[in-house]
Amino acid sequence: MPGFIDIRVDGAVATIALNRPDKANAMHRPLWNALRDAMRWRDETPTIRVGVLTGAGRHFTAGIDLALLDELRQGVESGCAARSRE
Repeated sequence: MPGFIDIRVDGAVATIALNRPDKANAMHRPLWNALRDAMRWRDETPTIRVGVLTGAGRHFTAGIDLALLDELRQGVESGCAARSRE
């Protein structure tokens, strides 16, 4: 799997960069999971006092990748109309 997150450490500062510039850093499941893991790492590393979140390329992020929304929709589809809306 490609590295969807780049982390650079300079002293007590960790710069965490979304690294999917070809898709304007749109959040798909692997990027979302990598970001979660990077934030956990930052929280659990006592020598890191500051985390700076940035994006590679021209855009910080385009938001959620539409393919992820479709994947989430399929995961919550149900025969129950109320449950599907949830």
